[in-house]
Amino acid sequence: MRIRRAVLSTTIFVPQRHGLRHERRWRGRLKRRRAACENGGVSTDPRLPPDRLPSVEIEEWIPAAAKPIDCGPAPAFGRHFTPAMLLAEWRSGSGWGGARIVPREALRVDPAAVVFHYGQAVFEAFKAHRQPDGRLAIFRPWDHAARLVRSAERMAIPPVPPEYLVALIARFVAHQAKALPDLPGVPLYIRPVLIGTEAGLGIRASSEYLLFTLLSPVAPYFAGRETVGLRVLVMEDFVRASEGGTGAIKAAGNYGRSLLGLSRAKAIGCDQVIWLDARERAWVEEMEGMNILFVRDGALVTPPTGETILAGVTRDSLLAIARDEGMRVSEEPVRIDDVLAGIAGGRITEAFAAGTAAVIAPIAEILRGGESARLPSERPVATRLLAALTAVQSGRAPDPRGWRFPIAREAPALR
Repeated sequence: MRIRRAVLSTTIFVPQRHGLRHERRWRGRLKRRRAACENGGVSTDPRLPPDRLPSVEIEEWIPAAAKPIDCGPAPAFGRHFTPAMLLAEWRSGSGWGGARIVPREALRVDPAAVVFHYGQAVFEAFKAHRQPDGRLAIFRPWDHAARLVRSAERMAIPPVPPEYLVALIARFVAHQAKALPDLPGVPLYIRPVLIGTEAGLGIRASSEYLLFTLLSPVAPYFAGRETVGLRVLVMEDFVRASEGGTGAIKAAGNYGRSLLGLSRAKAIGCDQVIWLDARERAWVEEMEGMNILFVRDGALVTPPTGETILAGVTRDSLLAIARDEGMRVSEEPVRIDDVLAGIAGGRITEAFAAGTAAVIAPIAEILRGGESARLPSERPVATRLLAALTAVQSGRAPDPRGWRFPIAREAPALR
């Protein structure tokens, strides 16, 4: 097939000797900050508006999507994909480049690749939502890009510069926008993944890396459970993360190590697990791929993020919205004993999971050993926060914080 190229003027070039130093400027909390980027003299802001994104070069090996994919009225989470994927590579001495949009198919990765033997893999997850004018807008892409930097650095992977990643994904989403069915509550899920691809055995960081990105129309992760709520098991046999480990990043291994606990929970009729701390098995940390929040005495309470708890973008959004509404918000350590006692005594009236995939998923029952704590069926806080969050995401409410990142209605013309 003849390669067709969409050129938006110049290529971002981030040499190895500059890339890591450049990306360290985005460490720490997800706050607005400015920094100079040593990538060919281009000075950038890590929260650039769409019209100020740096120029990138992307080869297109597949035409832009022309029609919605067939995924039914309520597509199962992660089971349907648009017909293309985005690829880019990192090479020593040349940095990230070679971006191209290609047909979605099996990857050609050597069986001796570092990712298969030593688990050098991280990923992100965010969404593009349909707006009232028909365009798509990505929700908080800069915060997700910054988190991917932290994940990559912790796993010794050269980080993708946030402005480069956002520019690539904005272009890719525009290319595939028409593949998203016009269904209520069905956004486009965006999954960028970084893996070490160097072939060879021996424990070391890879010298070659692949970025691949998939797009998937999705209904909520727990579709059909919004009314009845989740049944969750407190996991005391295993732990998800420990201090000094990788619990605060989106490393693929974090999810692999938790699958046995999740399988045991499902075997007894539970939907999810609540993970406790590794030291005492007494403090609530998070759930399987999502944060957990409680309504206690009318206040919104959640464990603070740190070395063992992922700083969820949805979590952060909900805390901000709750504060805007005048609700008391507390980020504090939460003992599982206090949760169960609080439910029994009526102090805790709601509990829910929050994450990009789940959005908000109410919890109906918490099981621990032989104990069972049932929460009220009425969930006014979760209902109100869900409505407020989705209104911002879908463009039906003001966006004072600039969380929405609109993309072009059509993919740029090839030349």
